[in-house]
Amino acid sequence: MKSPKAAVLFAVVLLGMGLLAERERHTRASTAVRALPNAAGDELDARLGGRKMDLRRADALALRSVPGLGPSLSRRLIEAREAGRLESWADVRAVPGMGPRRLETLQRYADIAPARSDRLSPTSR
Repeated sequence: MKSPKAAVLFAVVLLGMGLLAERERHTRASTAVRALPNAAGDELDARLGGRKMDLRRADALALRSVPGLGPSLSRRLIEAREAGRLESWADVRAVPGMGPRRLETLQRYADIAPARSDRLSPTSR
């Protein structure tokens, strides 16, 4: 390069090109991530075979298989269940991190079975 201004201009152009390339890579990656939950949901649908998992008995691994539920939210759901705060969908919605879209997705794959004490005992028949 013959002048310092040309060198600076060249460096700025290279930096700009690098930032654009990084932005494009990030955009492609985030698009792929957005497409993943549908694929995961289809796989979960196939595994459940039209049935729904019982939210009162599902373990952390089963909960994490639901699209949009990560390890933290799965853990909070289990903690709420163990504390007796998982009686209805309103209780599930009250779990921190459970927004309306995640709740809708969870309702697609899970159900809340009645508590064992709600069921008739063999002696009460």
